[in-house]
Parts: sequence; structure tokens; C-alpha cells
Amino acid sequence: MNCSRTRPASLAGMTDNSLDGQVQPVARAPDQTRRAGTLGLTRLKQQGGVTVFSTIAGRRVQVASFGSGPGVLVALSGSIGSWEIWQPPLEILSRGWRVVAFDHPGVGETKACAADVGLPLTTEVLWGVLESTEIDSCVVAGDSNNAVIAVQAVLDQPERFRGLVIVNGKVSGFGSDADRSFVVALQRDFERTIQGFASICFPEPDSEHLQAWLVDILRRTGPEACASLLGSYFGVDLRDRLCEIGVPTLVLHGGHDALPGRAVNEARELAASIPGARFELIADAGHVPTLSRPDRVAALIEELMARCYARA
Repeated sequence: MNCSRTRPASLAGMTDNSLDGQVQPVARAPDQTRRAGTLGLTRLKQQGGVTVFSTIAGRRVQVASFGSGPGVLVALSGSIGSWEIWQPPLEILSRGWRVVAFDHPGVGETKACAADVGLPLTTEVLWGVLESTEIDSCVVAGDSNNAVIAVQAVLDQPERFRGLVIVNGKVSGFGSDADRSFVVALQRDFERTIQGFASICFPEPDSEHLQAWLVDILRRTGPEACASLLGSYFGVDLRDRLCEIGVPTLVLHGGHDALPGRAVNEARELAASIPGARFELIADAGHVPTLSRPDRVAALIEELMARCYARA
């Protein structure tokens, strides 16, 4: 069996630039008037506080909730990845804190029509998860594109959040030529594209097993849902509102992240735009330090959690 992977130099290099397919993202904005109390939420199953399925916005959503302690961390995976992206650091943090993560619609075990998934529905489900898990306040963490949702949640209801974590995220610059070419490539040759994407996400030595894990996660999302999820962020720009964030904030970033808009200087600028935010560079990590450097990620979040809950 040939298990070799092509390792493209950049995301734009993953697709033929001569492709004439055009991505047509739906111009949608989160409905700020909808909140968890209106979602018709029903608890379906609970197994020892580890995994539950809840009906939120008419869909069965897989929610992982485990650990205990004086505070709560709610973690959002990137837009096309499942909650498994957060599994290793959450296992560490659960020794002293309650941790919650979920598969948003279209990824993992939360099934949904590809035409319905995207930023607005993921935002709606976040509020439903907070209600289903009976969380009145927490620290919220957003990975990759879903840093947008974490930031927007803190801006919309600041009284519900003790702190904010952004991991290899951005809040603007969506819909670049590289982004659009990536979406086209996902639709034209999904398997080859996700293999290349995984190799870019994990430039760390001896990370082939993590690349394979990410590929498995993305296969479950599928080409249609990946395209719809990514396209739903095109045009989003929260830079002008970052100055309004008033909770302790940690911006974590892998020094070898090669995805568009994720250069180290851009991550530093993001942190500098948030009052009092702490920037931490994980110099030897790529785009997914939650999987490649979980001990370091957990230790840094642990420090923020202790700070946030010491203020009570």
C-alpha cells in the first residue's frame, strides 16, 4: 500500500489555479435575536456526564461534558472539524475543571443538511448547548474559524462569559483567493485536498498519525458540508469590535501555522486589538496545537481559568 502524502507548500498550491469554478457563499449573518430559550431544546441521553445528545434547533447535537471543578470551559472546534480537535487538552483540563465541547451541525456526529450548516446555525447551537448543560457563565474557547463565534458570543452577552481563548484563529480576511480556491478544490477532489490540508496543518515532525486523524474527521464532514461551512464565513470582519471585549483573553498561536491569514504577526495584531489580551506563541506547533501540543495548550488555558475564577 502506498501511504505517502503530497506535502504542498501552501494552501493555494493544493488546487489547480486554472479551475474556473466559482464559490457562491450565501450572504448570511447570525440572528442576534435568537437565544437558547427559544430553541425547543430537549435532553435525550446522558451517560455518566461524558456524552449527551440534545435536540437543539431541531437537530440532535452531540455534546461532551465531563470533569468537575470551580469553573467551566466551553470549547468550539474549527468550522469543519469535530470536537475531537479539543479532546486531548480537555482531558487534561477536566482534572480540575468542568469542560464542554460539541459537534456543531455538519461535523462529527451532529448530522445536518449541507445547505443548512454554517456560521448562523453553529452560533444558534452554541446558545442551546449552554442551556442544555445548564451553564450560566464560562470561559469560551474558539479554534480556527470558530474564533469568530467565540468572539461574537462574548460581544453579544458579555455577562455570560468569564474569559475568552482564541487558538490559531482569525476574525477577518475570510473569502480570499486562497480560501475560494480551497473550497473549489474540496468540491472537485475532496480526498486529495483533505490529505494536502492535513499535511499543511501538521508540519511538526512525526505527525503522520495526527494528519490521519484529521483526515478521518474531515471525511465525516464531507465535501458539501465543508464547502458550505467555510463559505458561510466569507465577508465576516469583527476587527472593529475587538476593542469592546472586556473579559480576560488568551490568544494562542502555532509558530508554523501556514494557513492564509494565520501568520504570527497577524495573530499578534489580533491579540493587541483586544484590551489586556495575552499572546502566547507555541513556536514549534502548526495550525492544530490542541492535538500536537495538548500539554502546552492545557497549561496555558489552566492559567487563564485560574485567573478568571479567582475574580469571583
